Amino acid sequence: MIRKVSTQDNFTILAKLLNDAFATVAEAFSLTKENSPTNNAFITGEELKLQLTDNREFYVYEHQEEKIGFIAIERSLSTPGTFYIEKMAVIPTYRHYGIGILLMNFALN
Repeated sequence: MIRKVSTQDNFTILAKLLNDAFATVAEAFSLTKENSPTNNAFITGEELKLQLTDNREFYVYEHQEEKIGFIAIERSLSTPGTFYIEKMAVIPTYRHYGIGILLMNFALN
């Protein structure tokens, strides 16, 4: 199930989801907190919560109460009708089950 994230959510858990999902890319490209501090492999719950704004919404994919996918949709402030998809993530153990496609289709709709 995909649901909208609110300020009441546990952002530490959501950041851990992003950390785990982006860790494979960070490792493959030798990214570290020092050479790529804004990469989602290193984001904290506090940093993530600050990124939830009036023009940026977060959505989480949950399966049996486990958070396994994430996507952010940002509305452009300068170009009406333009949106950006960010932080598209699925934790490694749940990849190749179509969850990323579900999240992308959700964002596109």
